[in-house]
Amino acid sequence: MSQILTTALTYYGTKEVYGDKSNDQILKWINAQMPWVIDDSKSAWCGSFMAGVLEEAGYKDQIPDTPQVAINWMKVGRPISAKDRKIGDLAIFYRFSPEDWRSHVCIYINDDHEGYFRCLGGNQSNQVNIAQRSAFKLRGFRRV
Repeated sequence: MSQILTTALTYYGTKEVYGDKSNDQILKWINAQMPWVIDDSKSAWCGSFMAGVLEEAGYKDQIPDTPQVAINWMKVGRPISAKDRKIGDLAIFYRFSPEDWRSHVCIYINDDHEGYFRCLGGNQSNQVNIAQRSAFKLRGFRRV
């Protein structure tokens, strides 16, 4: 198993806190790029989570500029074709349309069923978990 995946799994189940308080770990990831954010439930943090994981796993040099913007993870490592994907590869998906910059970055785990992938990521239903992602919305796979 890749060091990136192993590190990410240690945070499985880490959840946002709504209201006046925030989860200290999530806020730490967010504040590494956006120190003004004080509420973890008001910020998209999949890219910040990924940056924290890569840094902890020893891949700080692979973190893109402005990692909180998930589409920037398309510049990391090397591109991998969908047929060559492996557990631990980064997967980047668009949120609304391929032309829109808003995206999501996570770690590929396996195929769920035809047309869907299972991926580990942050800010998936407001927590770190394994969730289903549509292959239709895939921007690409990257191998660090």
